[in-house]
Amino acid sequence: MPTGNRVKSGLYKGTVSGYNFEACLDVDGTYPQMELSLTLTNQLPGLWIAHMQSAGTDKWEGDIWYRHDKANTIVIGDIKPNKLAVEYISNASGKFLKFYFKKDETNLWWGTIPRTSDYFRQTQLELDYEQGVERWLTYDTSSLPRPNGVAAEELTLEKVYGRAGIEITRSGEVNAVSSTEAGANARWSNQELHDAMIANWSRREGDPWAMWVFFAKEYENDPGFVTFGIMFDTIGVHERSGTAIFSKSIEDYYPHGTPNRDAIIKRHHFRTMIHEIGHAFNLLHSWQKELRGYPGWHSSVVNEPNAGSFMNYPYRVAGGEDAYWRDFGFRFSDQELLFLRHAPEAFINMGAAAFGTSHAEQQSTMELRQELSGQDPESATLKLDLRVNKQRPVFEFMEPVALELKLKNISNQPRLVDKSILDDIGHMTIDITRNQSETKQYRSYSQLCFADEKMTLQSGESLYSNLFLSAGSLGWYIADPGTYEITVTLSVDREDNEGKEIVSSSFSLIVLRPNVQTRREEEKLAQDIFNDDVGRILAFKGSSILSSGNDTLQDLTERFPTANAVYHARVALEVPKLKDFKTMDFSNGYPQVRVQEAKLEEASQNLQQVLLEKGTETANTLGNIAFKQISDALSQKLADKQDNRTAAAVEENVLQVMNKRGVKLPTQVTQEIESKVQSLKSKV
Repeated sequence: MPTGNRVKSGLYKGTVSGYNFEACLDVDGTYPQMELSLTLTNQLPGLWIAHMQSAGTDKWEGDIWYRHDKANTIVIGDIKPNKLAVEYISNASGKFLKFYFKKDETNLWWGTIPRTSDYFRQTQLELDYEQGVERWLTYDTSSLPRPNGVAAEELTLEKVYGRAGIEITRSGEVNAVSSTEAGANARWSNQELHDAMIANWSRREGDPWAMWVFFAKEYENDPGFVTFGIMFDTIGVHERSGTAIFSKSIEDYYPHGTPNRDAIIKRHHFRTMIHEIGHAFNLLHSWQKELRGYPGWHSSVVNEPNAGSFMNYPYRVAGGEDAYWRDFGFRFSDQELLFLRHAPEAFINMGAAAFGTSHAEQQSTMELRQELSGQDPESATLKLDLRVNKQRPVFEFMEPVALELKLKNISNQPRLVDKSILDDIGHMTIDITRNQSETKQYRSYSQLCFADEKMTLQSGESLYSNLFLSAGSLGWYIADPGTYEITVTLSVDREDNEGKEIVSSSFSLIVLRPNVQTRREEEKLAQDIFNDDVGRILAFKGSSILSSGNDTLQDLTERFPTANAVYHARVALEVPKLKDFKTMDFSNGYPQVRVQEAKLEEASQNLQQVLLEKGTETANTLGNIAFKQISDALSQKLADKQDNRTAAAVEENVLQVMNKRGVKLPTQVTQEIESKVQSLKSKV
């Protein structure tokens, strides 16, 4: 039985004296948490949670330890209840729950409601996959050694989530998405995945308890990174609706010759699927719960870096993957089960709270995190600096902000760090404060899950990355004129397998007011610029389907051709044209991957204007890292088309622009560019 033999536990719903109540009783079945959550859903909505103890046969009671919404203020006869008690009743008419609000030992008010489900939550899930992609929706626990206490059985995603208290139903068959027209490029970029999910979920607007899982071949990582899966934070007006699993990345992670390779790949694939779906329910990684520090849930939430949970990374626990699988019970931790079963519905369902919110009570202010960080010797080994590639950190109105992160080993010893540490947003908390008032915590449009790849930072060496900071899953963070203060708190693993937070120095930037002569026109256009579509296009460097946002950016380039924001707009409009661009098409009644053919000549001409003719200005606002990345992408596409002369010119231009701007590139980077230029010129 998928519910884990819940006999008395489950969902009870009914009306008492005109008040609608829902109760989740959690006292038997698999992993009982001994909790009761009682929700008043109409008048004066509120939620109470009490920890239950036996009070006799089929009776439980306990102190209320959590209140939400109006539950903080609701009184019964001028008395605020501090306990809940319940009695399970089973007779010929069905199963019922009689609940009592109590003050100490005195009953204040009670009611009886019927049982409606074995589960605490219900959601629909639609699965699609790229043709030819392996998708493992089940896993046989007997195929590899397993921990004591784990039964030999075939697990399904329905069974795993059913035991967690969530009923998952499939909304239709598993659909094969034809990719015959996708060409040789089987890897999915951020732009393509983002557009594909938006295209699919625009057909599902209105259902907050639904999600989409897409099984694809491979993610288009930067060289050296491996991504197993991704959860998109916001899709349309609904958040946490879509996830993707990348089969080839998982297969390549385990080289041929690995003992029991097929079974290991299947196990990892199944775990990744459950893990990404867990993110859709707003579960964080096991080690992130305190680092994120978002308000809304309860103060007992703590990091679980060594938890044998679906939400952990196998390589992160003490002892590595072997230790993880030895202890992994194919389950969620008790903290996670408590959240899934009893937290307010708005924290969990797809379409309410943003990813990462409502998991832990605010533990400390930004200043306190900085103070605590400075007390640890770890702060003397790594230093995190923030900067923008401008002489002064001043931005025009509507100019997007690209922040550069620099992690430097300031000790006299080599330092081992995650290779993806500055690219994985899950490693960091980003605080943005405008005009010394409200502080917002940045959340990106996508959450990547990387493989474990370490690198050594020698003494004095640095690791760099850039971050588009203007907009994210909660809207625009840097838009209105004013002074912004930014601090990044970075989670770093130490060799002793413990985590440490490194806090950057506070970085300030200024967004100017609109030009006096064009203020009204700029403010009018800004209403279209500062919206969700444009934010996504700029963050993902383009979109093939967000036509309204593309039109707005095109309008920007025509009306304010000398504005710094135009360089961002032109890059976002042209980069998708560099290659055949995959889109999801439903015109034939079934999903099919189609390709919009590249417009390399058009894109090349327009990008050369931005990169070569206006290279200094472009690098000044996009940042050095983004400038080089876009130049490399253009150069590679030109070389693929045998236009080696232009490709070499694009690469040489990177060195020229950096030299003109007084940027000293790392010796290795300079040598790589010079070698590439020589190779391209030799083919002319």
